[in-house]
Amino acid sequence: MQTLSRPGGELVLETLYVDGASGYSLVPEKRYARMSNIWFVPSIGTLEQWLSRCGFKNIQLVDKSETTNDEQRQTEWMPFASLEDAIDANDFSRTTEGLPAPKKVVVLANKSS
Repeated sequence: MQTLSRPGGELVLETLYVDGASGYSLVPEKRYARMSNIWFVPSIGTLEQWLSRCGFKNIQLVDKSETTNDEQRQTEWMPFASLEDAIDANDFSRTTEGLPAPKKVVVLANKSS
């Protein structure tokens, strides 16, 4: 596998995650939180495994949090549907598709030399 990071380079990755054991990944049937471009949502352990298999080391979890309406909202520059439209109005822990609500993680890692 070819990567775009030089040996010793640093990766800063912010992505979605789902709770679960290492090896677990949510695979939405069609959409996830009304997004059609989400193919996999890994657990943090799975994400760490993927990074390691791609040649990254010193994998560090910097932050993990729930995605909020404050950061994913309609604005003058983004007038389209937002997170509020993708969350079940009766259960904020689920998406409109019935899947776990989005959470995000920030990870740092170095490319092996």
